Amino acid sequence: MTAPEKTCPRCAALLAAAARFCPACGLGLSRLSSGEVLDGKYEILDKIGEGGMGEVYRARHLHLDEIRIIKVTKPDSSGAPAQPRRFQEEARLATLVRHPNVAALYDFSRQPDGSFYMVWEFIDGVTLEHWLKSRGPLPPDRALDVARQVLAGLAEIHAQGIVHRDLSPDNIMLRETPDGRLQAKIIDLGIAKRVASESLQMTGTGLFLGKLKYCSPEQAGALPSGQSVDARTDLYSFGVVLYEMLAGKAPFESATPEGYIGKHLHTAPPPLDVGGLPKELGAGLAAAVAKALEKKRDRRFRDAADFAAALARLPTTPQAASSTGVRSDPPAHRPIARGRWQVAAILVLAAAAGGYALWRREARPVRARRVAVLPTPARSPSPTAVEMLAEPAVPTPPAPAVGAAVPTPPHTGGAEAGLPPAQARQLIELWKGRPNEPRARRAVEIARMANRFVDAHPDDPLSDEIEESLPPYLKSRAMASLDAAEPLLAVLYYRAYKQLDFAREDPELARRFEKVAPPE
Repeated sequence: MTAPEKTCPRCAALLAAAARFCPACGLGLSRLSSGEVLDGKYEILDKIGEGGMGEVYRARHLHLDEIRIIKVTKPDSSGAPAQPRRFQEEARLATLVRHPNVAALYDFSRQPDGSFYMVWEFIDGVTLEHWLKSRGPLPPDRALDVARQVLAGLAEIHAQGIVHRDLSPDNIMLRETPDGRLQAKIIDLGIAKRVASESLQMTGTGLFLGKLKYCSPEQAGALPSGQSVDARTDLYSFGVVLYEMLAGKAPFESATPEGYIGKHLHTAPPPLDVGGLPKELGAGLAAAVAKALEKKRDRRFRDAADFAAALARLPTTPQAASSTGVRSDPPAHRPIARGRWQVAAILVLAAAAGGYALWRREARPVRARRVAVLPTPARSPSPTAVEMLAEPAVPTPPAPAVGAAVPTPPHTGGAEAGLPPAQARQLIELWKGRPNEPRARRAVEIARMANRFVDAHPDDPLSDEIEESLPPYLKSRAMASLDAAEPLLAVLYYRAYKQLDFAREDPELARRFEKVAPPE
């Protein structure tokens, strides 16, 4: 009789080398052992984890001498692979995704005994779950950097028609780079699937996939019959993750599965505590997280890119960045000259709004006549755009009371109409890059300058950009400030919108402000 080659880790019973279950206590055993060579090329180093569908090992590629992660199907009591179709689907989907913020799949194969294995990229780091447990919440700038990376990876996953459906801190890996930055990668598409091939047969009757702490209302049963879970479920789950990254705990806690389901379905998440952050950053961050955690999916962000754009618009402070030792923006996205001010301004000014084109052709003769009767005074020398913003020619008006008419700055003459286009563009970019309050207080003055520039330069491309981008920009700032419970700043943006000669009447905007800003 051949001597047993291993023992059961639970009861110490002697077992044959090929045994998958202990006959004495029924314990399911690991399929691979340290030192074993899989398929003649992967040397198993150690077992690092086990989940509901498989076991995870660290291995060395014998020919390339590189570390890999191998996931194999978990045996059931009969020794057959558990849900092999799902495991095969995981591999097929993973091969479609190629992104620096998503772990790469290198190999996939089926063993003679019917089990499957996949070979993944090894990430020398820890899970976000481990990081939060050992170090606590992330500083805001560092959390936002990680969030933007995860959302970039998630956007690529969704672009392939895949829904992850299990986004949680233990499925996000973090690795510290030499410059102190955290690199994030999404791992384990084990329950991801194509939206187009959604099938109830793939999940089994009553089987919930994903972790209840991070599940969306749709996954908890909120969808009407006939509708399917889509990519917005991942946005909700990542909203929970981002909340936990910042607060150190998830918005919902429960001792039972039923409790989690009930809270995801019916309980509003507690507001994110942003008391220690600068006002605009705190308000914007809390609003973004709250939007991601909306119970109804059509009220959330449209997609991962929309979520990331909302986070990218948030201001940062030198103090916050220095306290983390990490730059607030990934190097690839850091502007060259004036930082995020220029990026935001260029994106806004470059946005095409074709609806204004016909109006401009009709209005241009009117502007030409106005220029004839309003000649531009000569200036020599002209102040730079930086000087115009740093030392305003008019005092900043006091904040108005809610419901009161907002005083506007005195007319400063047509001097800015003489600015060359490059300087006028710089002035607008610098204004847009200012914090919200000083930006709002100069909004009316900028609107008047825009009127004069467009009148004086009707054929300059910048006039087209101003006409197409400035009205929607002012409208969006007005609405955003109103939604953020900042009515005084909202009114200033609204008054600036109304100052624009080329802004059309907007019944929706007027309706929102009829009680906050009565007619002048």
